[in-house]
Amino acid sequence: MTNIILICVDQMRADTIRILGNPSIITPNLDALSLNSVVFSNHFSAGSPCSPARTSLLTGQYPATHGSITKNHRLKSTTNLALEIKKIGLSSTLFGFTDTVIPPYIQEKEGIMPGFDVQCYMNLHNIGLSGWAKELQKKGYHVLPNIMDIYRAEKAPYNYHDSDTAFLTDQVINYVASQGQEFGFIHLSYFRPHPPFIAPAPYSEYYPEVNCQKPEVDLETFLSMHPFHECLFHQLYKNTFNNLSYKQIESILTERFSRDKRAYYGLITELDYHLGRLITFLKDKGVYDETLLIFTSDHGELLGDKWLYEKGGYFDQSFHVPLLIKPPKALRSKQEGKIVDSFTSSIDLMPTILDIINAPIPESVEGLSLAELLSDGKNDSTRKDIIYEHYTTLPTKQLNRTLTIKDESFKYVYCSQFEHLLFDLKSDPDELKNLATESKHLNTVAYYQDRLRAEKLL
Repeated sequence: MTNIILICVDQMRADTIRILGNPSIITPNLDALSLNSVVFSNHFSAGSPCSPARTSLLTGQYPATHGSITKNHRLKSTTNLALEIKKIGLSSTLFGFTDTVIPPYIQEKEGIMPGFDVQCYMNLHNIGLSGWAKELQKKGYHVLPNIMDIYRAEKAPYNYHDSDTAFLTDQVINYVASQGQEFGFIHLSYFRPHPPFIAPAPYSEYYPEVNCQKPEVDLETFLSMHPFHECLFHQLYKNTFNNLSYKQIESILTERFSRDKRAYYGLITELDYHLGRLITFLKDKGVYDETLLIFTSDHGELLGDKWLYEKGGYFDQSFHVPLLIKPPKALRSKQEGKIVDSFTSSIDLMPTILDIINAPIPESVEGLSLAELLSDGKNDSTRKDIIYEHYTTLPTKQLNRTLTIKDESFKYVYCSQFEHLLFDLKSDPDELKNLATESKHLNTVAYYQDRLRAEKLL
């Protein structure tokens, strides 16, 4: 029987794994895992931020369908990966969090996706960090009443053996050690490399030479390109830069982006180390070969691109994420170690997992199984385009829906509260010239709107 481990990290961009072409970052264990996996280089989250992204991953549905789009919008889906796996007699165990918005919503502890047996709840707030805090106290660390204060220090006051990531990894290892050769389905949900951008030593010192590249255009130009840009900027920074010139703001942000990028890379390299511990343990226990192991992220992180942080808008950096799938031994093929550049979506993971373990795929699922791509590299239903969405509450309290569809030629962006966008990705890969209102491109806009209607998203 196949064991399943679905690892979802938080806010990790696709370009932060060495094997995917980033020579500046150190990820030896993910690189090694890729040799046993099929690596999908054009994988995108169906939504952001965390709640819609993780809910899409676990329901196989777009955010507009499952409904969990903000803390004021409740889950509408009636089934999910955990429930479907339980139907065939396997356990579904959670380490971490799912960020599902289900009634009643509690700000300090987001809902857990129905169907999971919670072995270790861990998330980025006081309740979610309480188990780690108790462990730190046992080891002699001084822990303040507000555990979140531990991230406000200039340097991490804990070492990498005792970090948040180390703690969650230990919990999974201890659990699997207590089981036999079969442990069912484990969803391991890390909240790193999500901010706060503070990494424990020595990882905090790994990248002294790493700096952020300046965006394609200056800040003033970027803000003037589209009213949504200005909205995102002011929503993020609020009144931080009042009375400062654009040049002064650029100088402050450039220094901040570089500092945070060094910490971000450090968090990823630390995460890679602990993933290596888990993989080594699985091999020593003799269950690695028979385990379906998937590594991905809920969404990306702008980290200074477009002069922004976080994971909003229509920008690829917010949605383009890594995906590595290591099939169980019985399904391995010549695809092992290959990089597949077909478009894939986070909503494809639920049907893929169910397909591999021969479980029925519910009709409610909007994603496509990647099982054939894993076995022979061919799939008649390979995506020709990719769709993702983001919801932003504006200062007017209106909810702006940003719905993006892109293929190899164009990117079209539907904004519910702003004018739409269209970019020619071949002649304008940096997405600087909006073509949506030009008469010669009206048919192109209509084509992508029809595609969105075909997916029942418009």
